[in-house]
Amino acid sequence: MMDKYDIDEALRRAVTRIIRRGIRLGEKKGRVITIARSASADPIDIRELNPDTVVGAERLRDFVKGKKNFYTFAGLGKLSEPNRIHWTALNRPLHQRILLSWLVLFAMMLRAGRLKNSLYRRAGVTIGKDTEIMQACWIDQFCPELISIGDNTLVGAFCKITSHAYEGAGKFRVGLVRIGDNCILASGVAMGAIRIGDGTRVLPNTTLSPYFARLHKNSIVSALPPSVTRTEDRGRKAEDGGRKAEDGGRKTEDGGRKTEDGGRKTEDGGRKAEDGGRKTEDGGRKTEDGGRKTEDGRRKAEDGRQRTEDGRQRTEDGRQRTEDGRQRTEGRGRRTEGRGRRTEDRGRRTEGRGRRTEGRGRRTEDRMLNFNKSSKKD
Repeated sequence: MMDKYDIDEALRRAVTRIIRRGIRLGEKKGRVITIARSASADPIDIRELNPDTVVGAERLRDFVKGKKNFYTFAGLGKLSEPNRIHWTALNRPLHQRILLSWLVLFAMMLRAGRLKNSLYRRAGVTIGKDTEIMQACWIDQFCPELISIGDNTLVGAFCKITSHAYEGAGKFRVGLVRIGDNCILASGVAMGAIRIGDGTRVLPNTTLSPYFARLHKNSIVSALPPSVTRTEDRGRKAEDGGRKAEDGGRKTEDGGRKTEDGGRKTEDGGRKAEDGGRKTEDGGRKTEDGGRKTEDGRRKAEDGRQRTEDGRQRTEDGRQRTEDGRQRTEGRGRRTEGRGRRTEDRGRRTEGRGRRTEGRGRRTEDRMLNFNKSSKKD
């Protein structure tokens, strides 16, 4: 069975995979996707955590260091936006999503047994020894490797175990589901990212997430605890109610006196409230001035972001021009080398012509000598 270190490492690998696909899809769609360690933490641009760069990989290791229960991704866009990115596309390619969906759907219809557990393990779920998963139990296909179920645990029919939660408007969470040993999850139990201790028992139709992030071992959880009421108990409760009513009457009289005193204090408070109102007006004027300054700061920040984006674009254009220049330089070098070779060939041909001319000169001299000799004999 997978231990705690391995399941935490599985979450880190899943986050790295989602970040890598998110950067590629975000550049294609022109969107900025963010990630946060929790629902209330400050979001970070996933491009700063690019695992394919040296600096980004170092930042990503620091970001996912330690043990986290879930991470939140946002910025995928609303349904009406044309460049919206569907949240399921960030996790895996389409063919892998289809394969996992059919595998989990088929396993869900099977009765509890070794074949069912084997199919879930093939999908990536960690399932312990002698664990039984009943029919119609839905186990999330989004990131099944983030779900771990211990030994000798019973998961009832119609349970829902999910490693993700889509919150709308292009925002979703992904996290770990840890279910300990010797647990009983009755029919209809629903949960998201959670850690359930050993020996825990959850009664039917109980929703654990987002109400619980952790259940300690040997806990018993119920959505609607039953109650029992007897007739004798009702009579005693009526007598107790009468006594409490008398006590309430006395307290009401005392409350009336206190109300008169409170009225006087209210008049004094009214005068103080008027003074406070004047101060509030002055504070409101100051708040308006601060709001104007904040708006100016936002505009400047937006201009800075635009300039930064323009600088990035210019840098990219410069890189492209540099690459084109390199290619042109290489082409010129090749042409110059070809010209040198042609010049060398021309030199060899010229040298050959010189040798042929020298040979002709020698033959001409020989002819002249022979002619002179002939002339002298005559």
